[in-house]
Amino acid sequence: MVLSFDLHTETFQVIAKAPFLHVSDDKKKIFMCNLGDRLCVSEEKWLEQVIWSFDSDHKTWMNICSIDLITTSSFFPSHILPLAVLDKDKLLFYDPDSRRALVTYDPKN
Repeated sequence: MVLSFDLHTETFQVIAKAPFLHVSDDKKKIFMCNLGDRLCVSEEKWLEQVIWSFDSDHKTWMNICSIDLITTSSFFPSHILPLAVLDKDKLLFYDPDSRRALVTYDPKN
């Protein structure tokens, strides 16, 4: 479960069941981030990296992006971390292990 703390009311609450929390998997990596002023989670499993965004109005998680890691592995042999939303539909990633540190992902291309 994911626990949230509201700074205004100073209260904790359990938010919607997270679809990315499954039985432990040694090959899975989960990173939390803030994209477009929303809590997001990047779930990396071999073959795919999925970005989940929390909709606080409906208390649900939405899959906003899925990246095929087989296609990108020739460019980025390690993981890439989401940093920001660009132009409402593109994502900016950081590749911590590459000399090319910033990567833009456009789901349309």
